[in-house]
Amino acid sequence: GAFIHTIWAAEVHEWAWRVPFLAGLAALRRVSPELASRLKVHFVGTGSSPDDPKGHRVMPRARQAGVEDMVDEHPNRVGYVDALNHLECSSAVLVLGSTEPHYTPSKVFQGLLSRRPLFAMLHEASTAVAAVEASHAGRVITLTGDRLPGSDAVAAELASLMTDTSYDADAVDRSAFTAFTARESTRLLAEALDTVLPRRSAGT
Repeated sequence: GAFIHTIWAAEVHEWAWRVPFLAGLAALRRVSPELASRLKVHFVGTGSSPDDPKGHRVMPRARQAGVEDMVDEHPNRVGYVDALNHLECSSAVLVLGSTEPHYTPSKVFQGLLSRRPLFAMLHEASTAVAAVEASHAGRVITLTGDRLPGSDAVAAELASLMTDTSYDADAVDRSAFTAFTARESTRLLAEALDTVLPRRSAGT
């Protein structure tokens, strides 16, 4: 079967994406039950605290959407090695962002390194959108605070993800993410300091 795995970015506390994504799972089952029967979405580390085994935040919403059987949730955080193992055992990596335009989920980079196709739902202004598209690392559905994707659109993208065999981990252009590396961030900081310090020395 085809599996999508996500490690939810715990610092994101708004769940505006939940309605279209879970509704998209329901729509996929409606229009393509055979594909839907092969899909299981694993949410890991979604609890409100790191060690709350009963802190399910996705499953209640999945029940409301009628897709409880398509979703699995492990609220507790997992260690780094366990996270890598989850990613390796997945067929794809789900990245759910925020309706805040400034936010770029750090899990995008873990997903990129997992050598699995990404399925991302991100604000259209997020810097990660262009990077994922330019790198050919996966699919991106964009949203804003006022415009969320419809369930049919999410279902169509999920179906394409599951049936498209063109993804090639070796062909992913990681240079598209160069701007987000520690080296590049350090270079930009050093340039800013070089610009500011001479001005301070001159008393300006």
